[in-house]
Amino acid sequence: MKGINRISVAFFILFLIACGANNNIFDEDVRHQLWLSHKGADLPITVDGNTASKVFCILLHGGPGGSAQEFNSFTKTFTDEIESEYAMVYYDQRYAGISRGDYDATLNTVVQHIDDLDQVINLLYLRYGNDIQIALMGHSWGGFLSGAYLLDPIRASRVVTWINIDGAIHRTNFLKDDMQYIIDLADQQIQEGELASRWSSIKNQARAELDRNIFPYDFESQNEPFRIVGEAELLIFDSDRINNNSDSAFGAIYFNNYQPFIAAGNDFRDADLIQQDMFDFDPFMDANISNITLPTLNIYGFWDVRTAPLQGQYVMDSISTPESQKSFVILEDSGHSPMINEPIRLAETILDWLELYL
Repeated sequence: MKGINRISVAFFILFLIACGANNNIFDEDVRHQLWLSHKGADLPITVDGNTASKVFCILLHGGPGGSAQEFNSFTKTFTDEIESEYAMVYYDQRYAGISRGDYDATLNTVVQHIDDLDQVINLLYLRYGNDIQIALMGHSWGGFLSGAYLLDPIRASRVVTWINIDGAIHRTNFLKDDMQYIIDLADQQIQEGELASRWSSIKNQARAELDRNIFPYDFESQNEPFRIVGEAELLIFDSDRINNNSDSAFGAIYFNNYQPFIAAGNDFRDADLIQQDMFDFDPFMDANISNITLPTLNIYGFWDVRTAPLQGQYVMDSISTPESQKSFVILEDSGHSPMINEPIRLAETILDWLELYL
């Protein structure tokens, strides 16, 4: 195992003192709260569920700027299913969720987020032992981050499987994929007579954006495709194609210690740099994604126009995982957030996959 940051060890020792060394570390229903202090950021890590399994599923949140604590607070219909079998690990990334620390623009990079994730994995091995197994799953930007982490075979060797949930893996291509997917959806809906005039308008806008032939995109030029995506999402919502199932804000705050004011403060952190860095990372992703050989499950919502399923196909076509160990699942009644749209089906899909590879 790589050397642990000394401050991280200090936080770990404080946790042991507070909780009592080795008390209830492994049980079928536990909740552990840890903090990782690394390069100016204090990252909250909640380990929840069945640690007796010695399987730890790290869930990387979206954004950049989302919150893993939100998954453990507002989508417990999804996460509780997995926690009954395995331990879930929720950590808020630097400058996101309820993380703390002074903002440093030079550390708001893809490379730093990869390093942070590496330290989280270090801490899990230190806390729970070298015989645990780690599954890495990420949603949206978390799908990108988990994929970026696995480009290094040494880091990938610390993980047993990758679960990519609606991941935006290639920043420039995913905007083009969104536009093409909106066009394809529009053609289908127009043929079925569903809100044809609105779909025709969206289709024309998406076609016009593709005709601009921008490559690569950047932080400024992404605004127009994101505007079109937002309009398409509103149309899908108005069509009653997907349902939202989320838990109450009261339960999230009172029972799960979610702190909305801290999360709101982090929303004001400068996101421009990290988003531009994602665009700049595209050539490196293209050049190295074939390094990934882990068993890989891609899950995308049929109605996801924010990160089109075409991104899942990019992963399937690009990684070197044997065909028998990679899978692509489309959830027919989900958009960009299947943990809200189809929480039980999403959980069951993941559990079935983990049973095969753990």
